Amino acid sequence: SKIFVSFGLFNLIMAIYIENTLHDAKVEGNGDLLAQRRESIRIARQTKRLLKKFCAAQKYDLEEDDDETNLRRASLSEIQDINMHISKDDFLLVIQDAEVQAIMDDLELPPERASLFDVLDADGSGYLEVTELIHGMLQVRGEARKSDAVATLLGVKAAMDLLRSQAYTLREIQESLKRKSSCNS
Repeated sequence: SKIFVSFGLFNLIMAIYIENTLHDAKVEGNGDLLAQRRESIRIARQTKRLLKKFCAAQKYDLEEDDDETNLRRASLSEIQDINMHISKDDFLLVIQDAEVQAIMDDLELPPERASLFDVLDADGSGYLEVTELIHGMLQVRGEARKSDAVATLLGVKAAMDLLRSQAYTLREIQESLKRKSSCNS
């Protein structure tokens, strides 16, 4: 009978411990969600500040004498044209600004920023659209993970498989056209 009482008390203590642990985990999880939300808002604000700097480069001709003054005006200006295109020269001029560098550091963008334009120019057009700039910068934030490298490798492999398939189909069409033209001759 003492064994059953001890066993019952042990189960009761264990149940209370598990309940408290689950409650604490839930409270901590809510805190994590709040922290994630705050971080998302901070990143969005910093990204908006950075975008304003690039808009200033478009609005005020950066070939003028006082590039720094023009970029400082961006903190007060609103984003004017969501359809703007940023050339590589403008990109390289803007990222030389100390405030832009600080924002990029805060966003945890990679330090090799001179080559960042080529990474962000996903379509190879020679200029960045606003969506390319924003999506690209958010994608390259932080440290590279193994999953990033594997995803890239798998993407390249899939593209190569598709290219091989298309080449095979083209050869078949070419051979078919040769046979038809030799039969008609």
